[in-house]
Amino acid sequence: MGMLDNEPGAIAENDEFWLGKELPFPARRVIDIEGKDEKAVALARQEPLRRWSPQ
Repeated sequence: MGMLDNEPGAIAENDEFWLGKELPFPARRVIDIEGKDEKAVALARQEPLRRWSPQ
């Protein structure tokens, strides 16, 4: 489970998949990992703007 912390460039902004959205994904879908910094810690501590709900 993770939180999307960037704005996807290939799709239009929407309520289902955008910055701050909580979503499940496997490790193989991780493109890059950056070192922990204050911004990353703050993002991890906040509530997602929208929770993922399985359908």
